[in-house]
Amino acid sequence: QQQQQQHDDSDSGDVVIVCTNAHDVYVVDTHTRAANTLYAHSDIVMAVAAANDGKTIATASKDGLCVVWEHTAGLHFKKQFVCKGHVNAVTAVSFAKRTRNTLITGSVDHHIKQWTLPWDQQDNDDSDSDSD
Repeated sequence: QQQQQQHDDSDSGDVVIVCTNAHDVYVVDTHTRAANTLYAHSDIVMAVAAANDGKTIATASKDGLCVVWEHTAGLHFKKQFVCKGHVNAVTAVSFAKRTRNTLITGSVDHHIKQWTLPWDQQDNDDSDSDSD
C-alpha cells in the first residue's frame, strides 16, 4: 500500500491531476511535489477531465459515477456534483469546449450522457445532477 502525505498549500500554481489504479485522485504540485488526495469514488478512477476555466475538474470511475470538483485554494478541490445515471463503469469524461456547465460521459454500459451542471442552483455540498 502507498503511504500518502497531504500538504496544505501550493504556491507555484502548476499542478497535475493524477489517477492511478486506485479510487483516489491526486493533485500534485509539479515544482514542490506537494500533494493532496481527493476522495469520492468507491472504485478505480478511469478518467479525468479539466474545464477550460482552469478551476474545474471531473473524475470518472468504475463505480458508475462522475464527480465534478471545483478548485478552492492551493491543492484543494471541493466536490460540487455527483453525476449518477450510468449502470456500469464510466470510462470517459469531457467538458464542453467553451463552458463548464456541460459535461459528457461515456460508459461501458454503451451509453453517452450529456449532463447539465446547475452551478447557479447550488445549495448543498453534494448536489446530484441529472443527464439530459
